[in-house]
Amino acid sequence: MMLKIQATTNRNDSDPITCTQQRKEHLMKTRKSGPILVAIAPIFSLSAIVSPASAAQTKDSDDALVAAGGTLVQENLTAGQDQDSFTAQADATTTTLPQQPASGIVLDGKDPTAPETAIGLPYADAAGEAQPSDLGGVTYDNNNDSTTTALPKSDGSLQIATTITSAQAPSDYAYTVTGSEGSHLQLEDNGMVSLLSADGNWEGGAAPPWAKDANGNPVETTYSVDGNTLTQHIAFDKTTAFPVVADPWWGTLIDHTEWADDLWEWSPTLMVYPTWWGRVAGGAISTGPGMTLMYREFGWQETLDKTEREGHPDPDTSSMRNQSYCHWDWVRAAQFYKSSWNLDTGLPGKGYFGFLDSGCN
Repeated sequence: MMLKIQATTNRNDSDPITCTQQRKEHLMKTRKSGPILVAIAPIFSLSAIVSPASAAQTKDSDDALVAAGGTLVQENLTAGQDQDSFTAQADATTTTLPQQPASGIVLDGKDPTAPETAIGLPYADAAGEAQPSDLGGVTYDNNNDSTTTALPKSDGSLQIATTITSAQAPSDYAYTVTGSEGSHLQLEDNGMVSLLSADGNWEGGAAPPWAKDANGNPVETTYSVDGNTLTQHIAFDKTTAFPVVADPWWGTLIDHTEWADDLWEWSPTLMVYPTWWGRVAGGAISTGPGMTLMYREFGWQETLDKTEREGHPDPDTSSMRNQSYCHWDWVRAAQFYKSSWNLDTGLPGKGYFGFLDSGCN
């Protein structure tokens, strides 16, 4: 690729005669030969001049996120770079992080019939290009005393961390989130946000919001929802210890399912693998009986959506559903690291409390 640049000659502006003569010579050369073609390489040298500042901004953001700790530094994938984006591959989800933030982030599951989730980033039109983060994802400098760091996780979830460096930065950060046609966001009573399809099925969600100052103290923060726009409001002021870190953590409850035909006498068995987001955020989102009932039902819906039906028993039975509810309510807390929740098609129904009494089996 070549770039047309009008050539200029060196001149001594302090000498009017020399300067005038050089301009005449330059005009004559330009008329005879036309614009001089210059290779694009000098343009790359210009970006090299800019990149150290961006790299320093990314390093500062990384330091703030490490100081905040918790899930920000856990289970992160390293995104590989191609021509115009960065890509992170989890077992069931591909996360595409754009070089240009205005393009938005895309989470795409391996099920070709399932809708992808697209997330638009705050202040993307004015933000700089993606810079690789040492934590695994990428960072965008919003050019307003804030940065956005997108951190894809090993379970396919995505943590989008905002680092705020001064009281002059905005206090509101808006994300547009879209899924299937007609999907919409819903703000829940406990502060989290759900993405629901047009017919009410759960497609994903953001865990309840949080924010911390530089001393590790909580900063008041809430979500609001308007259509498909989720906005995080962060209540800092000039007395706050900066930097402040805040985030929406987006994920789903179930990673995938597998059939085991001869696991034991009650097989075939449906082995359900909850996501790390479902295990960790699940403890936060299931606050109160109403939230527990809602999210165990969402988990069951997602289990059915991600289960192969052809050549296998029908998983949508009352016995299987109550086994799933039992695992959500009890096993998720009592056996946090249990890799799969095993639902047996051969187990006779005994009701929800019957399965609780028998350890979900």
